[in-house]
Amino acid sequence: MILAALVLLASAMPPQIEAAALSRTIAAHDGDIVRVSGWVDPRCGGLNCQLTSRPVTDDERPSVQDSVRIGHVEEVEPSLVAAAGRQVVLEGRVSATCRREVCTDRAPDLVPIRLVHVYGVADATKEH
Repeated sequence: MILAALVLLASAMPPQIEAAALSRTIAAHDGDIVRVSGWVDPRCGGLNCQLTSRPVTDDERPSVQDSVRIGHVEEVEPSLVAAAGRQVVLEGRVSATCRREVCTDRAPDLVPIRLVHVYGVADATKEH
């Protein structure tokens, strides 16, 4: 009974992918719900928020190949801003639209659903 519950739970969890890998294969994941691991850009907020494959400084601009742009969702935004500069796992729906078309403002590759994990935080298991 417990094994069946664990198998069911594992099959229901979205797949996890690294930010750079998602960026390179975004068309294949268009519309999928995934968990993306990476670092929240230290400048996250306003019209800019990205998830990068490695930590970046305030002076660096993440490359498109190594990062995904995170859309603005009011309920998730405070958690993302608070996690700026940290390694996280973010669950969201992939959108390849702005890779095919010109988008303005905060053009999303990933529409966030919730921040699943923030590494290095005492209450790291808290889900938002």
